[in-house]
Amino acid sequence: MIRYFTIIYLMIAINGCVYPNSQVQTVDERPGLIIVGAPQNAVLYVDGLEIGPAQKYNGKPKMLLLNPGTHSVQIREGSNVLRSIDIFLGEGTQREINLSGSNQ
Repeated sequence: MIRYFTIIYLMIAINGCVYPNSQVQTVDERPGLIIVGAPQNAVLYVDGLEIGPAQKYNGKPKMLLLNPGTHSVQIREGSNVLRSIDIFLGEGTQREINLSGSNQ
């Protein structure tokens, strides 16, 4: 009988030694750049570096995540510069450059 209670006691003690279940999530607060109305062949440049097709960053579903600060942005179609702008992006903000109308 003592052996039975000892086994039960050990099982309860072992079950009580469970680590807490926790989850860690990282939130990305980098600012985002969205290009609206870019022609199919337009290419996005940020700080003089070619990023890729401007249409890729139309906000649906992707936007370009950058570090906070001032950036030089150009959208080119071949040798033609469609838009050249210096922008400041604060942490957690989004900036939209609209090529089909007014720039926001």
